[in-house]
Amino acid sequence: MKYRNLRIEELEEVQDKFVLFLSANGLDAKEWELLKGKDEARVNELIGQFSDIVFDNVLNRVEYLIGKSKQELRCIKIDEQGMSLYGFKVDGDVDVDFRTDQSFDSMLEEVRQKGAEVFMTKGSKEHKESKNMEIFKLMERGMLIADSSMYEMLASMESPVEK
Repeated sequence: MKYRNLRIEELEEVQDKFVLFLSANGLDAKEWELLKGKDEARVNELIGQFSDIVFDNVLNRVEYLIGKSKQELRCIKIDEQGMSLYGFKVDGDVDVDFRTDQSFDSMLEEVRQKGAEVFMTKGSKEHKESKNMEIFKLMERGMLIADSSMYEMLASMESPVEK
């Protein structure tokens, strides 16, 4: 297993595909139920194989990730060679929370009005292990799949500090 077993609720979301996977491995519903009662190692092996397939299918399509905390936003663009990051951090007494649905423009206005400091970072790195494994690890730490919009907006802002 490359990643981790899907959790019960994750398996339930892809139950139809799991049934097809079991069928392709020569197991119908009755045989699966029998197997669960007598060969836990084989059951875990099959769930692990299926989990890897599901994760690889998702991770292969990821191009952008976003991480949000109260006053920090990190956007990552991923390609076959590596990753590039733009970060935006607010420091000061402002009512800004990137985890909310508040628009970025209104948060910037709040920052300007309160005179808070803004720090931008920019960085890049080549993959040290497989692209999918790096994405998986970032997602397990809370990064979410995103589209390009926030990354491109941060990339267009001036004066990032190389990190």
